Parts: sequence; structure tokens; C-alpha cells
Amino acid sequence: MRRFLSLRSKIFLYIFIFMAIPIIVITYIANKISANSLLEQTRINDLQTIGCLQESTDTLLDSVESLSGIIARDQSVKDYLSASYSLAHEQPEAYASLDFGILAAPYLSSADFLLGASLLNTDCAFVGEQKYNKNQLSWHFNRSLLSGCEKDRFIWTTPHMLVDSETNALSWAVSCVTPVYQEDTLLGYLAVYMDRSRLDKITKNLSDNVYIINDAELSSDTKAVLQECYIISDKTYSSSDFNPYTASFYYKSKINYNYLVNNSSIITSSNGQKVTVTSQKYPRMGWVYLIVSPFSNINQLVLSHLSQIFITCVACIVFALVSAYSISRIITRPIFSLNKTMEKVKNGNLEVRQENIPNDEIGMLGQTFNSLLDKISELMNNIKEQQKNKRKLQLQLIQAQVKPHFLYNVLEMVNSFIRDHMDDYALNSIAHLANFYRTSLSDGHDIISIGREVNMTENYLSLQQLRYIEFMEFSLDVADEISSCQIPKLTLQPLVENAIYHGLKTKCEKGELKVTGYLKDKRIFFEIYDSGAGMDCDTITSIYDSLKEERLTKDFGISNIVKRLNIHFNNKAEIEIHSEPGKYSLFILSFPAVEL
Repeated sequence: MRRFLSLRSKIFLYIFIFMAIPIIVITYIANKISANSLLEQTRINDLQTIGCLQESTDTLLDSVESLSGIIARDQSVKDYLSASYSLAHEQPEAYASLDFGILAAPYLSSADFLLGASLLNTDCAFVGEQKYNKNQLSWHFNRSLLSGCEKDRFIWTTPHMLVDSETNALSWAVSCVTPVYQEDTLLGYLAVYMDRSRLDKITKNLSDNVYIINDAELSSDTKAVLQECYIISDKTYSSSDFNPYTASFYYKSKINYNYLVNNSSIITSSNGQKVTVTSQKYPRMGWVYLIVSPFSNINQLVLSHLSQIFITCVACIVFALVSAYSISRIITRPIFSLNKTMEKVKNGNLEVRQENIPNDEIGMLGQTFNSLLDKISELMNNIKEQQKNKRKLQLQLIQAQVKPHFLYNVLEMVNSFIRDHMDDYALNSIAHLANFYRTSLSDGHDIISIGREVNMTENYLSLQQLRYIEFMEFSLDVADEISSCQIPKLTLQPLVENAIYHGLKTKCEKGELKVTGYLKDKRIFFEIYDSGAGMDCDTITSIYDSLKEERLTKDFGISNIVKRLNIHFNNKAEIEIHSEPGKYSLFILSFPAVEL
């Protein structure tokens, strides 16, 4: 059995679904937008942090370059380099005892982030170096590195190791190399060693996830690493244990170098954890600044926002529920009211009407329903009136069937025939009278076949012809095809009776009465013609006017015959009257052809 779902429930369900789905979708989109917004905000914050880091680094490097330029332009330094050339050939022992550290000490004492300074001649040999191992320094400061030095241009090296000549203690430095010129003559090079750990101090107020690494060099297809990406600054390393060859950024973070070749912010995996990586290149040194943050930080922010979004979503869904319920009630209230009215009508109360009709489509439906009830009431009243009229007609019909004067006249005529020894006429009269009453009574049936109606009319005319033989002749011409069709009993007899008494008998001379029946366009036509006295226009108009009246007349006349036919054939019977006073009258009666 099909499950019943009320209209109110359907409207509530549809409205709620149509409101809830957009709310859920918007909540999902808002969550995504919130996550993306938080990620973008994290990226912006990281870039701002990197920007501050770069500014601090620029300040540090600028101070080193400024100091290097001051030392390189110091005339005593230039003289020191020029004297070293002659001492190297003339006084080798004096050359070996040169100590540049003493000359540079006044400059270096003002900058605690500098580990020292060295001079190199044009042959890339260290001059006056007493503090650090010259063999180790010569390996790093080779001709390939120094060939890039130009006048008024600084070169920064990658982190390199410094070995103390006395204690063999290790330290790591990032050096600034400056060419030393006497006018346009290159005298040598100045190398100033900046402590690498100074970069860690710049990030001391930052989280441990800030890195400075060298820019990795990848092959053209980005599948092969040509230069290892190692860490330059990381607070987890001290200066003593820092080694760029073991401080590989990939082995520490497991983040692919391909993600670091451009300035970007990405979400990736590091050591099995989801992280956000914001990278920014530092072209001045060939470095890359990185901030690696656990993605859980953003997730916590997203979850905090999600709780607010969820509360808003729940509030919107509750609002959708209340709105859907309210709207469904508003929409269905007049429908349920109309349904209650229909239930009352269904139970037989046709007097009830729909009230408080709104001015909308449902109101139009209620007005139509009220109009339908009014029409039904009107039709029922008409049916009651028709039944009442039908009963009156049936009563008049019975009364017409047993009119005493007709029976008395026939019996008197039979008596006369017998007295005059006209036995055959008497027998015929009795036979016609018996047939007439047999058909007119017809076992109480009101509807008979046209054949029986014609037979009854013929018996009636035969009796009247025997009575009024001196001024009446008649003929009946009825098509056989309509004999089986139905007709209310005693339809033709009153018409021919009217033709006799008001037509032929009134004219007082012999006349003719013709009854013709035929089928045309699925309608049956009867023409009753008499050559009697005829009728004037006023009489014809009076008959037509009587047809328009709903009430029945007291006599069983023409108008009642037509009304009786209309009751039976649903107002589809018609009559035409043609007459000329003193000459003829013609009645054309038509109604639908219906088989009995």
C-alpha cells in the first residue's frame, strides 16, 4: 500500500531540504575558504617574518661590507701589502713574523660578530696570517674564488671552516672578500670572517622552524640535484658541531628540493608529518629563507573557526526548520480548511461553504468549489422540480387515460351500432378501444416503443373516425426504422386529439389528418398535419410562451407534451408550429433517436 504523506509534510520536507542543502554546502565552502584564508594568512605572516629576517641580515652584511671597505682603503693596510712583497724576497724571516691581526685588531675589536681578518697577495697567498691554519684557508680561498673579485665589489663565500693554529679549535665563518687597490693597481685581497652563528642570533626570537639554507642547484629536468642544499643557519646547531657537509636540509626535513626552487608556500610532508613550507630566495647571498610550520597549527585554527562555523550552521538549520514549518503551515492552512469543508460535503452536508477565502490560487480553488456546490444545489433543486413535474404529468396522463367522456362517447357509439344492427362496426369499435387502453396502460411503463405508440394512436384515430366519419379522414406514415426507438407514452395521441377537436371539428367540414414519422440526423421527427380551422399568430405565440414556463399547465396540452419530452430527453426536444387560419395547422415534433 502506498504510504500517505500529507501536503504539509511534503512542503515542510521540500522547503527544509532546499534550505538545508545550500546551508551545508555554504558551510563546507566557508570551511574551505577559512582553511585557505588561514593558510594564506600563515604565508603572509611567514613572508613578513622572512622579510624582517632579510632586513636584519642585510643590516649585518652591510656593516661587514662597510668595515671591509674601511680596512681595504686604509693606507697602512696598503703599505702592509706592498712591504710584504719586498720582505718576502729580502727578509724571509721578517716576512714570516708578520702578523696582520695586530694591524686589524683596532677594527675587529668594535665588531664582536667578526672572527678575524686576513690579507692575500695577488698570488692568493696569505700574508701575515698567524691565527688560522693557512693551508686550510688556502684550500678555500683559491684562485677560482678570488678571480671574481673586482674593484669596489664584495664577494661573500659559503660557510667555511677556520682552524686555530695553536689550539686546532674549529669555527665556521661566512667571509666577505674585498680587493685592495692602490689607485688602479691590485695589491691583494682582504678576507673578513663573520661568525656563522651570528645568523642564529638574528633568529633567536623566532621559532626553531626558521632555516637559512643555500640555494640548491637542480638539473634542467629538476630530477637530479647538482648542488646539495645544506643548512647555513639553524639554532639546533652550535658553531663547533656545525658542518655543512653533514647539515643536509633534505636529510633533516625530508622535504623535496623541487619545492624550494621558487618563492612559494606549500603544504607537504616532513618526516611523516604534514607541514607548511614558506620559502623566499635571498639572491644577495644565494641563500633561501625557510619557515617550516606544523600543519597542526593551522588545523587548530581551522578547528576553532570550524566550531564557530558549525554553530552558525546549526543555527541556520534550526532557522530553516522553523521557517519550513511556518511556511508549510501558512501555505497549507487554507488547503486543510478546504479539505474539512469537502469532508462535510462528502458526509452529505451540501449547505456548507468555504469561508475566509484568501486572495490567491487556493482562494480561487475555494471559490470554484463554492460555485460547484451552488451549481450542484441548483441542479438538485431542478431535479426535484423535474421529478415533481414528472409526477404531475404522470398523474395528468393517468387522468387523460381514463377521461369519462371519451369512454362514455365510445360506449354510446357502440350502443348505437348495436341498436342499428351494425354489428361489425360495434365489434371494430370495441377492438380498437381495447387495443387503445391495453397500450395506454402498458403494464405501468411510461416509456414505450414508437411502434406501440403509433399503434395506440391508430386505434384512437380509428375510433374517432367512426364517430366523426362525416368530417374526418386520417393517414399514418411512420418509417419502420424508428419503430424500435423509445418515446414517452401518449405523446402523439394528445396531438392528434388537439388536431381533431381544435382543427377539423371546429371548421365543420370534412378534412384530412396526416401523421408522418421519419429519422433525420439521428433525430426522430413527427409531423401532425390537419386541414382544419388553423391558428392565428397570437395563439401560436401563446403556445411558445407556455413552453418557456417551468411550471406545468393544468391541461394535458402541447406545452406539457414538449416539457415531458424534455424531462426524458434532457431538454433536447423541440416543436415547430406552422399554421394559416382557415386552412391548416402543422406541428413538427423532434427529439433524439434512442433505442428502447
